Amino acid sequence: MTAEFTSQLQGLIDRLAAGDPSARDELISRAYERLRRLARKMLRKFPHVGSFEDSSDVLHDSLPRLIRALEAVPPASVAQFLALASRQMHWELLDMAKRYAGREAPRGEQVSARASEGAPNAEPATNDSPSVLASWTEFHRAVESLPEKEREVFDLLYYQELAHSEAAALLHVSESTIRRLWLSARRRLGAFLRGAEKE
Repeated sequence: MTAEFTSQLQGLIDRLAAGDPSARDELISRAYERLRRLARKMLRKFPHVGSFEDSSDVLHDSLPRLIRALEAVPPASVAQFLALASRQMHWELLDMAKRYAGREAPRGEQVSARASEGAPNAEPATNDSPSVLASWTEFHRAVESLPEKEREVFDLLYYQELAHSEAAALLHVSESTIRRLWLSARRRLGAFLRGAEKE
């Protein structure tokens, strides 16, 4: 993410916070390509859903959630906006997973369990087992209950798959601060993050 792109998004976020309703649609439009890539990454964690929906479906179906969230509490920063978008997509994917639970993949497709490549502590691919879906629903709720700074870092590294340096630039903190908050968040979520890497 370039400094220029981040600056453009921040300008739109500032306009939205100042009460300019047109900034919301412009913000989504400007960030659309990044959100589309995020939807593609997230869908890889839900291979069964991927037999029925593509990343464009995930993005478009999650946009109403994102719009409602932006209207309820406008984000103050690009980091908060990206975190908000990623959470709405995860809730949409969980709803899709429940919708397709137990349904056979179209045309007899074989569904492979794939975790997102390169993601730190990548979430296991979600199957359609009710117990697994319930567990990951609880996981996402636990993420939302993290202290604010830890949640911001976790959102950027886990959901957005940003590098430590990128997260540090977005949050205007040092990389050592990112590492500390990341480790603290992972410890709080240890019951969910099996086999987490040691720093």
